[in-house]
Amino acid sequence: MDIDERLQTVEEEKLTVPIEVLLKNIDFLPKLSIEQTEKLLTSLPYKMEEIESKIVALEMIFDEAQSRCKRVESHYKLLTIAKKQSKELLSEGDRTAWVNCQEEVQKAQDDVLKAKKALKEEQTLFNRLDRNFIAVRKIASLVNLTNTVIDESQKYV
Repeated sequence: MDIDERLQTVEEEKLTVPIEVLLKNIDFLPKLSIEQTEKLLTSLPYKMEEIESKIVALEMIFDEAQSRCKRVESHYKLLTIAKKQSKELLSEGDRTAWVNCQEEVQKAQDDVLKAKKALKEEQTLFNRLDRNFIAVRKIASLVNLTNTVIDESQKYV
């Protein structure tokens, strides 16, 4: 499958639900209990910290893969000097193409892409947890405010 086909499938997989439909069905969404809210408030930061540590490790792997890729490409670029002098690869474009066709270079480039994919996936997971944590904090704040208002109103009963 070529890149255009892959991009098209990603576009087709996007689920876009109009806001009107979401608002109409909001009463059917699951509600968090106070206990669930408290558990999420205490557990999400630890999970986020765990994922942040993984992101740091993946960033290092990505940086190492990029560095290795540059070294491999440089090694093969140096080999093209001899090919230039022997009149095999005269133009810069030919030398660049020759470098990019080398199996070791292609493997290094693929490793960079794999590392970048893994990093992006973890960053996406962290961002989702971060949004959930913010939402749970807001819910907890609303619950707290509601309880405060109820307590205040009980004084006048």
